[in-house]
Amino acid sequence: MLRTLRKLLRRLPAPVKKAARTVLPAPTPYDKVPRVYPVLQCNLRCPFCSDGLDYDKSHMGYKPLEAAEWIRIIDALPGDAVIFTGGEPTLYQALPEVINAIRQKTVYLYTSLSYNVEKFFDRLEKPVVVFASFHPNNKGVTADRIIANVETVKAHPMCRHLANIHTINHPSNGDIEAHREAFTAAGLDLDVHEDQFNDNDNTPAACDHKNLRTVRCVFDRIILGPDGKRYICVSKMIRNVADGLVPMDQREAPELICNEFGRCSPCDEVAKITFLDEPAVRASR
Repeated sequence: MLRTLRKLLRRLPAPVKKAARTVLPAPTPYDKVPRVYPVLQCNLRCPFCSDGLDYDKSHMGYKPLEAAEWIRIIDALPGDAVIFTGGEPTLYQALPEVINAIRQKTVYLYTSLSYNVEKFFDRLEKPVVVFASFHPNNKGVTADRIIANVETVKAHPMCRHLANIHTINHPSNGDIEAHREAFTAAGLDLDVHEDQFNDNDNTPAACDHKNLRTVRCVFDRIILGPDGKRYICVSKMIRNVADGLVPMDQREAPELICNEFGRCSPCDEVAKITFLDEPAVRASR
């Protein structure tokens, strides 16, 4: 019955579908939305992966939580929105069950769309905002395939909005301009990042894995690892480092004296850094 209703909704005029998807209240400010990593796995193998030096594609030793546990944890988070990211979050098999049950009204999904997207979205009962990535360096990931999957998602009643499609300007991704032209011809914008560090004031030094320095780090985001625990930054969460743990109920921005500046993740771009080993040198955002 539910599947039939979804198919009927797809046939409604675009303005009606758009109105149906935008009646939800305005979400929590985006930079304050908690980020949940249900798995640290990916079905792709990108040579420029932001966390490639640490991310071993084997879930980093975490044991996936049951759906009921994730629902309990996420329901206790502040705000009315949540981001599911990874890795590829859809590899967590119970993700639709979690999305359908949590109290948050706005759900953001970061995904490569390089799987059976209709099958996944048909399991949803709550519309999601999609941020898509395009990584043609992987076998089978072509502009035609991802464009087709984007169109499937855009037409699906459980897609509240397609917010962005991005790629990385890396030699392994081939002819970026040709890819962009293909997306443009399909009426889609392809956002090209020159590298995975382009939004990070602290990089590339923060992520070069060469010269480690001591810093005071303040990172005002809520980041939950696959164990359901909160970490101060993506780097320590990915590496499953215990000194990165933060109390779940802490509301002020977490602060840490860290001796590992240099092993950061580009995803930590909003961290405010004060160098302690060279007091005259500062970098912040």
